[in-house]
Amino acid sequence: MTVNIEKIQNAILSDEFKGDQETGLLKAFGVILAINSVDYLVNRELEYIKVFPKATHMVENSLVDAAQWCCNATFGGIMESQQWKDLIEPMVE
Repeated sequence: MTVNIEKIQNAILSDEFKGDQETGLLKAFGVILAINSVDYLVNRELEYIKVFPKATHMVENSLVDAAQWCCNATFGGIMESQQWKDLIEPMVE
């Protein structure tokens, strides 16, 4: 069986996956998602790089490493969630 993208999109767009109106957080798929300003996050990274002008390459590599760890942890949480087991896992061969 192939993964049914439309089924996944419809499920995620359903009322079950709405965020909390007071906190702005969405708890689903074993993770807590938040809407943050991309400009704020990018500016923090640029300021971090500026602090170490003689080690820019090392600092950039540390940010890439942190992003990779974050992605791995997030996707690991998603794959362990009940939503994944109920919705997506049955479609994966």
